[in-house]
Amino acid sequence: MDNQAVKKTRVRKNREDRIAEILAAATAIFINEGYSELTLRRVAKDVGIRLSTVQYYFESKDELLDSLLRARIDSYRTSLARFKEDAEGNSEQLLSNYILYLLSVADEKETCGFFTQLWAMGFQNDVSRGQLAYMYETHREDLAMLIQAIMPALSKLECLKRATMISSMIEGSLIHMGYGLPRKPEFEGLRERMHAQIMAIALEPLK
Repeated sequence: MDNQAVKKTRVRKNREDRIAEILAAATAIFINEGYSELTLRRVAKDVGIRLSTVQYYFESKDELLDSLLRARIDSYRTSLARFKEDAEGNSEQLLSNYILYLLSVADEKETCGFFTQLWAMGFQNDVSRGQLAYMYETHREDLAMLIQAIMPALSKLECLKRATMISSMIEGSLIHMGYGLPRKPEFEGLRERMHAQIMAIALEPLK
């Protein structure tokens, strides 16, 4: 057998596949190890490509984080589109199913890891703060849209206020009942009660 080292064949991927691969590696680092461990060099190592290849698609860590965040928003909007199809025109059922989904994923390792890092990151610099604000603004607008479809008499401002309260309840559940936290007796059936309260907030008649 020839003693010459066998060179690995470099697999060429199209732009979309390469970006998806980089974002998947970046997301895993962000969730499992934290913002401080996420560097372009580390992503390149985990993907098995040159640093210059990562830099070709993402010139900086901030640019990579921005794309990572937008990909996460897109994934939630894809889920929302799926719920719209399943609801078959029933706006109230659509909101109910979407809220149940948001409450259920709050107990997943990936969700908890992502959002706890996002919150911490949001207080570190202006770029991160802007990214955090953008994500929640998008989330509030989506919830407000679902509320207004059920309650068309409500103003856009009122729908946004209700969406903000709902988002706060859902995100707050991570602090008490997130992945890996001890299950307390007082938490039994709490998500179901939260769902009922959230629907009551959304459907509260105008006074």
